[in-house]
Amino acid sequence: MSTVRIVRDLHNEAQVHLHGATLTSWKVDNQELSFVSKNAVFDGKKAIRGGIPIVFPNFGPWELGPQHGFARISSWKAADRKS
Repeated sequence: MSTVRIVRDLHNEAQVHLHGATLTSWKVDNQELSFVSKNAVFDGKKAIRGGIPIVFPNFGPWELGPQHGFARISSWKAADRKS
């Protein structure tokens, strides 16, 4: 599954999976601050268990679509890169 790695310096970085635009790693001073379940499945079908997903347009169950909205189960892409 595709990811985007964001690096500030040698000791601080983040990783975002493009499936669900989910932050799955956030390290500050080389210490992991994000939680992703060891049972997480990275198959591009279901939401990733853990991390910080984009939840849109609704949090919780709703009658118009999947629980917590469609954003966390959608495929995203990085649009551009700026230094």
